[in-house]
Amino acid sequence: MDPGFVSGFIGAAINILSDETLKALKVAIYCRSELKSLHEQLQRIMPLMDSAQSESQSISCTFKDDAVKTWLQTLQTLLKDANATVTGCTIPPYNVFARYRVAKSIKQTSKRIQTHIDNVGLINLVHQFAAHKDFIDRIDGIRSKMPVLRVQPVLEACVIGQEGLFQDLQDRILSNSNQERRIGITGMGGSGKTVLLKTVLNSEPMQDFFAQGLIVWLTVSKTPFPTLLRQLGRSIEGQAMEAAGALEEVGNEHNIKSFVRTMLRKYRFLIMLDDVWEGSEEVLEFLQVPQKRDPRDSKIVITSRDPGLLSKMGVKSTIALKPLTQEEGWELFKIHAFTDFHPGKLEPLARAVAQECKGLPLAIKTVGAAMAGRSHEAEQWQIALEKLRNADILYPEQEDQVFQRLRLSVDALNSNLRACFLYFAAYKEDAIIDVEDIAFLWNYEGLLGNSTGYGYLRQGRQLLNSLIDRCLIDVVSSDRNGAVRSCKIHDVLRDVALRIAEREEKCLFRAGKDLTTFQAGTFQRISVMDNKISAIPEDFQGPSLETLLLSANTKFSRISDNALRSLTALRILDLRDTAVQVLPESIGFLKQLICLRLSKNPIQNLPARSFIKLKRLQVLDLSECLNLTNLPEGISKLKSLQVLDLHGCESLGYLPLGLTSLVSLQVLKMENCFTSALPIQFKPPTAITGQILSLGRSRTPCLSDLKALTELRCLEIDNWKDTSIPEGTMSCFTKIERLILGMHSIKTLPQDMVNNKGLRHLVFKCSNINKLPAWMTEFQNLRSLKLFNSRSLEILPALDKLESLGCLEIHECDKLKALPIAFGRPGAFPNLRMLWLRKLEMLQNLPTIGRGSMPMLEVLGIEKCMQISRLPDGIKRLDNLKVLSIYGSRELIRATSQGGEDWKKAKRLQQDKHVKILKERNTEWINAFEMKLGDD
Repeated sequence: MDPGFVSGFIGAAINILSDETLKALKVAIYCRSELKSLHEQLQRIMPLMDSAQSESQSISCTFKDDAVKTWLQTLQTLLKDANATVTGCTIPPYNVFARYRVAKSIKQTSKRIQTHIDNVGLINLVHQFAAHKDFIDRIDGIRSKMPVLRVQPVLEACVIGQEGLFQDLQDRILSNSNQERRIGITGMGGSGKTVLLKTVLNSEPMQDFFAQGLIVWLTVSKTPFPTLLRQLGRSIEGQAMEAAGALEEVGNEHNIKSFVRTMLRKYRFLIMLDDVWEGSEEVLEFLQVPQKRDPRDSKIVITSRDPGLLSKMGVKSTIALKPLTQEEGWELFKIHAFTDFHPGKLEPLARAVAQECKGLPLAIKTVGAAMAGRSHEAEQWQIALEKLRNADILYPEQEDQVFQRLRLSVDALNSNLRACFLYFAAYKEDAIIDVEDIAFLWNYEGLLGNSTGYGYLRQGRQLLNSLIDRCLIDVVSSDRNGAVRSCKIHDVLRDVALRIAEREEKCLFRAGKDLTTFQAGTFQRISVMDNKISAIPEDFQGPSLETLLLSANTKFSRISDNALRSLTALRILDLRDTAVQVLPESIGFLKQLICLRLSKNPIQNLPARSFIKLKRLQVLDLSECLNLTNLPEGISKLKSLQVLDLHGCESLGYLPLGLTSLVSLQVLKMENCFTSALPIQFKPPTAITGQILSLGRSRTPCLSDLKALTELRCLEIDNWKDTSIPEGTMSCFTKIERLILGMHSIKTLPQDMVNNKGLRHLVFKCSNINKLPAWMTEFQNLRSLKLFNSRSLEILPALDKLESLGCLEIHECDKLKALPIAFGRPGAFPNLRMLWLRKLEMLQNLPTIGRGSMPMLEVLGIEKCMQISRLPDGIKRLDNLKVLSIYGSRELIRATSQGGEDWKKAKRLQQDKHVKILKERNTEWINAFEMKLGDD
């Protein structure tokens, strides 16, 4: 047999089969039908791989065929893994566009195949393979049956029916016609303007054309021009290398304008102004910047519901989005409504429901997702159809018709999900909402079951995922495990939530409206966040008010005594990031208050006598109240308190001794909480002797003082002066999951700490400990471990056995000379995603990375490690590595620069594995890997 057979087969397969497989994998992320096609495709491929493998085994030659066979075996294994992955996710629940965990799994499979294919340069592909026409014909047969790709999805999937518009918009942006300098996209709300723009933005031709330029996205809406200007400046600052830190030195609007104009003259740019309304002309006028190069290089793309407004803005090139055709609408509807079977007998009824969505993509997706759970119930489909048809009769206005169609999706939710969805209207339009923040509100509104101070984030994400699955909420960012970090709501859906909340649920939601005051009424919830309110009105009456959200009103400084007296039903009061210095004595009238958020306020103390009347208070958030000096002595009477956050209270000099008897506490945060000159003190209760007040003797608190707090699940302490931790202290915290231990005087850790097996997140700041105990390896639930300022630490145990560990950070351990060799053993750290080493002055080299070591590692930081001069051996084995940061490590930077010993190795990492090598400080990747309270 021709020895070139195997490599010849591979050459043909690479060009035809594998490339199409990768494309199909990418499309499969977005569409269930593509998942099915991919599954069928892989089943057709596998016999060919088996056949080729058998043929390769029969070849007896010695030149490169061992490498060829090995390569082919690996490809066969990867394709089998891909098949298993696809088989396991052919029927995801509800809307597959939102199944990010599925997407992540498929992406990882795709990356492994791509990496393997990139290594084909090792294989001899020049042998003739014309004699093997039967194999080529079979491969071509597979190719002809493969799904046609509509677009190249990167972050967003193009809506069905927009394929032609995708190409049209891309061509206009890349055109050198002066008529295409400003391009408009118009269509009614929910027609897919933003999705189309995002899809085109993320296409390869677009990214390539503007690779050396600036790409800026601004959601305009009703955002004031100064705010947009600063957002524009920050975006430019983050992209232009020479502009790093520029905005820190320019504060006023005039200087920011000058900076932006200078940069726009220098660079080719693509600026996208999304959701432009009347009154936004100023931003477009400002962007009329003459450039040194041909102005046709740069483009501004504007989306608006109003085509007349685009004309007023001088836009001569406009793309108008039209409703989807019946067949296009049906194709999109099927993706969301039918996830596990063909509609069968229900098809005529389902088609009628899809048709009643009038070709509006947003309505088609949300209604389809709402009906997914009723796939077998003909009666429910008939009810939905009648509601949609009645919308046209009862509501002649197009806006109201759209509202009624989207309303159907909301009404399909159970009561808890519906209430959670309506809460998105409490935030200002286009707000990017932190999941922890909204889950916190859901929790203390009672929407997550029994209120707890810890763990609510996991429950909140479950509900949020249900809303995402139903296309009601969009994901903005996720953490390393695919869990949602931040999200937002489409402005049309927000309007729906707002109308329902204000008309039917006794809510006043007016966030971000530039209000200077607000009125009382029979409201149950009020959100006036992000406004210009300076005080609660004197005559305010709210006897039925349960939630009052006033955060980010930076001018809010005064709460009158009368204002709080009527709020007898108030449960949640949010005053974060305001200017409140004093709470009135009438705070004691809030008998039902369970959550008080005062963080980032200049408040100095709390009204002691009235404050201790808040018997139901569960959450007291005083974080970053920099002027706070003490807490009420009677805090021990707040028996319901579950969360006490004193993080960053730098002026806090005294703690009431009664703090140690708050036995319901689940979260106690006291990191960075101490007087700069003196250690924090415990203040005993005041004793009255005749007319003389006696404070007794204050003393430094000890960790053992907290032994009674057996419900603690999160404890964060910093700069405590214990010289040792008495045996038996740590074993009291049987429920502890998150521990930040800042105790610089202790030299050893107590043996009983081994009993804290529920620990998930552990941070040490213990500068006198020189050795971590071997029993650390028993923390098998540990997800993150961080060692900060452990300046005496010389020896680490074999932490590689921590199978759940996802993040390991070691900072400023001055005496640490070496990491355990076991760190690089095969099978070490099976789930580690980030390893960050910083300011390890004595560390000279890193362990060799063996095959199979740290298989999931994505981020490796070796920052300011002055004695490390070479990259670790075996670094090329880290198949999932995305980022390598060597900031401040001078010798390592020299070695990886052109001409250095590791120049070729670094270049291969960049070219072959697409690793991003950072030689300057970058916190973006660190923040992306931070874990939040209650995270898994």
